[in-house]
Amino acid sequence: MEVLNRLGLQAELIHELLELFASGYDLLFTASTSPLQLLKHGPGDNRLFECAVELEAKVIVTGDKGVRSVGRYMDIDVTTPTEFLARYGK
Repeated sequence: MEVLNRLGLQAELIHELLELFASGYDLLFTASTSPLQLLKHGPGDNRLFECAVELEAKVIVTGDKGVRSVGRYMDIDVTTPTEFLARYGK
């Protein structure tokens, strides 16, 4: 919730995202990943892609412009919360 608030999203959009996750979209965690050097400006951002690849994610939802600049990586779409809701929401 804190991250969604930092993105400056409207309360209605945050509520819709939380409902979507509560309805069965999964959040997954991994203990080990293979290192990637996809983004040079934010080495920590590479961890997002490492985890997404390891967990066979279909989407990374982020407000980070650097991460979003990738657009798509190994069949993983990178979208904003608004784009995610437009595609997968009600």
